[in-house]
Amino acid sequence: MRTRWGREGEAGASAGILIIAIVLASGTAASALLDTVQESAEVAEAVTAEAVEGIVLGLTIREISGRMEGGTLVEVRILVAPQAGSPSVDLRSLVVQLVTPGEDAPFAPRDYAIEEVLSNGPPDGMLARGEMATISFDVAGGPGPGEEATISVHVPRGQSTTARTTVPNAITDGLLILR
Repeated sequence: MRTRWGREGEAGASAGILIIAIVLASGTAASALLDTVQESAEVAEAVTAEAVEGIVLGLTIREISGRMEGGTLVEVRILVAPQAGSPSVDLRSLVVQLVTPGEDAPFAPRDYAIEEVLSNGPPDGMLARGEMATISFDVAGGPGPGEEATISVHVPRGQSTTARTTVPNAITDGLLILR
């Protein structure tokens, strides 16, 4: 085999160019793969945060009281607090439902009044850890003595809380604790 003088490096330069092209192509592929992995991680983190919020977001019913007039329950007051581990709950987005033997009444936010009774700062419509609020609503023709009622508080994208109570048989007009 004969080699011409001055042409010995041609094969080495071609191989070098080929190696550089392979390294660039693999670098581009690796970069695309890393971008895809990062996007997947971000999506997984968002889904996880939403799932955790749906599991822990909610309220606990601490007390149910009512006001009686003429032997009939006319107003219900619910004392609520965030459940353990829950992020702040927007009280303006709740749906409260009262189920009695004669009626199934959902109350939209415009149908009830909210008052923050224990707050870490100025009342802002958000119930954070350590805070409490009362939700009160009128119940026309509500349950009478001895009748049972179920109260549910629904938090959008969170857990619903339900409590049962029975109106006492021997009652007088005025305020009474139902639960």
